[in-house]
Amino acid sequence: LPHMFVHPLLRVVEQLNQRVNFVGLHSGRLLGLLQSYRPPSHPVGDPERSFHTGCVNRPIFHFVSPNTSTPITSRTVTDRMRVTYALWFTMLFLLAIWGVYALNEMLELGWRKHGMHPRQWDGLRGIFTYPFLHGDLGHLWNNTMSFFTLNGFLFYFYRSIALRVWVWLFLCSGLLLWGLAVDGNHIGASGLIYGLAAFLFMSGVIRNNRMLLRVSLAVAFLYGGIVWWMLPIDDHVSWEGHLSGAIVGVALAILYRRQGPQDPTYQFEKEPEDAPLPEWWMRAHPDHPDTLAQKEKEEQAAASSSFQSNTGVPTFDPPSTS
Repeated sequence: LPHMFVHPLLRVVEQLNQRVNFVGLHSGRLLGLLQSYRPPSHPVGDPERSFHTGCVNRPIFHFVSPNTSTPITSRTVTDRMRVTYALWFTMLFLLAIWGVYALNEMLELGWRKHGMHPRQWDGLRGIFTYPFLHGDLGHLWNNTMSFFTLNGFLFYFYRSIALRVWVWLFLCSGLLLWGLAVDGNHIGASGLIYGLAAFLFMSGVIRNNRMLLRVSLAVAFLYGGIVWWMLPIDDHVSWEGHLSGAIVGVALAILYRRQGPQDPTYQFEKEPEDAPLPEWWMRAHPDHPDTLAQKEKEEQAAASSSFQSNTGVPTFDPPSTS
């Protein structure tokens, strides 16, 4: 890239990086490339060092963090990718349920009748429809806030298995609700939310991972009170849906306990048992048993080598590599 175009392009990327936070990672990479660029030290017209005759002095690029001089490490990029991945999937589902609610209210389509109808064959289609239907704006808003937090936790901390867990939770919680509930028309994403909360809590407890255990404690602190809504205390609340989601969430946490993030294992190097004592320590502790034992070993080794040299016993030294 000719150095005469670097500075104008750098200003454009800086404006993009300041105004568009969502693409901060990608513009930050490009900004790092431009900031790390250094013009060639030789004259541009030097025929022996020109870029089109072998690229001898090709500039070296590296990533730097925007507005700082610290490099972007692989862990930083991975964390940003996790956040982006979690936000994309979470916002996609929230956009779907809000879009369904808006269309149903504005056009008066009457979609709420297509919820979950337990133990009816035509109600099986409710497995795929009932999480997208909500009774009123308050119902939708409460589920939105809970789903945003819990689903973000799932896709950030359990990225490798998050999609599988989510799909199985979506299908199995609806199927269990269809067989567990008695009657009525069940709507809302509450069953999915209870499943997410149960999975995050139980998975962090049984995995013996400190980070995931913190997530479990956070879920218990934020949503510990929802356990009461798994009991039939209100006729207008689908406690069967809550209970179904929680059961499936616990089952999936046990099923996937060997997959996904695990507690890191550490290996420590062991000091050799026959390591010689330092000379300064032996001089400071001449009467110590370890000092006397090492001196005895040294005397035995010296006597053995002296015996071999006097009797003519050949010694097998490793061949020289020179």
